[in-house]
Amino acid sequence: MKNWSTWAALFLSVGLSAQPLKTFQLTASEDGWAEMDNGTVLPVWGFQITGEGPAKYPAPRLIVEEGDSVQVSVYNAGNLAHTFHLHGFGSDTSNNGEASNPVLVQPGNTEIFAFRAAQSGDYFYHCGLQNPVHSQMGMAGLFIVLAAGGEKTAYTDGPPYFKDYHWLLGEFDAAWHFNPPQAGNLPPFEPDYFLVNGKSGDALGDYNTEDVAVFSALDQLPVFLNITHSGVGRKEVIFPYLVEASVVVRNGEPQIPAWPVDTLALSPGESVGLMLLAVSNGEDSIRVNYYAPGTDAFLHQNPVAIFIQHHSATSEPAARGMVQILPNPATDWLALRFRSAAPKGKTSVEILSENGLTVLRQEISAGEPVHVGELPAGVYVLKIVDENGQVLSVQKFFKN
Repeated sequence: MKNWSTWAALFLSVGLSAQPLKTFQLTASEDGWAEMDNGTVLPVWGFQITGEGPAKYPAPRLIVEEGDSVQVSVYNAGNLAHTFHLHGFGSDTSNNGEASNPVLVQPGNTEIFAFRAAQSGDYFYHCGLQNPVHSQMGMAGLFIVLAAGGEKTAYTDGPPYFKDYHWLLGEFDAAWHFNPPQAGNLPPFEPDYFLVNGKSGDALGDYNTEDVAVFSALDQLPVFLNITHSGVGRKEVIFPYLVEASVVVRNGEPQIPAWPVDTLALSPGESVGLMLLAVSNGEDSIRVNYYAPGTDAFLHQNPVAIFIQHHSATSEPAARGMVQILPNPATDWLALRFRSAAPKGKTSVEILSENGLTVLRQEISAGEPVHVGELPAGVYVLKIVDENGQVLSVQKFFKN
């Protein structure tokens, strides 16, 4: 039975009626499974969007915007009590199931958890019971708070980005999954599988793995990479020479000024947002090292693919302002207005999708518009090069 009195009190206490309201319906259960990179299928506990099948790992991403009020309805279809807890979410956590004062969702019951997304950033939600058993069985997912208004910035009024990625780091001990530990003395946690968004092995090198592989199209437009540590033991994230990484958000707090890093250390529960700027073309990997809890012994390294194309060493930030795109947002045509004398001869125009793929390439004469009517609505990058190969402009535009 729904605990409407609890819900009503929480609703009033956080003032949900004054803010845009985002609602989610989750089902918690112990009936899920996850296939590892070696083909082993592990039983998992977890959350799933109600009506969309058994539990999954990671749990579904819950995405809101800064300032939204949030209501998460959790139905328990399993045989054990569960909770919903937002880890590291600041002071607004007394109503969402932390271990010291849990709101239990008993089997067959529904509870509603209400709170306000006051600060942009990545957080993870999980079941806090029998900590860490329920989380380690797979009951963890990402709660993503975007900048206000859905702006593509690291935080409200923060630095802009071209594309964002969100990683949830964790690990599985197969013995725990086949024989879940009970309350009391826990057996040693000895992980066999080391995961990024539930993937490992070859899946982390797949160019088409949109939620893991990092692709940077242009040096002027950074990638925003968010990394959240939901597992145990220390983690290290090592960046290759192809990119310059700077920490811009840590545990939901903007880092002003941003600080550069080539090796990032993460403790359990931490979440960090980084801007990645390409410095050259090529393919490499961001390496994630996993260490054992207690002993800090090295356990495993995951290489996560990174692809950089269309980087131009001749393009300077000033070049972005040499050409004005009209209109922006565009519907059918783009007109290019040069702030100085238009180049003589043919100008090469290339349009790239948000994934960094070339969707249009043509040569135009001065004053000639660019037809974009057949492009789907979305965010694109326009690159303009003169007949001598000089980059005149690299900038973002929106297509209605």
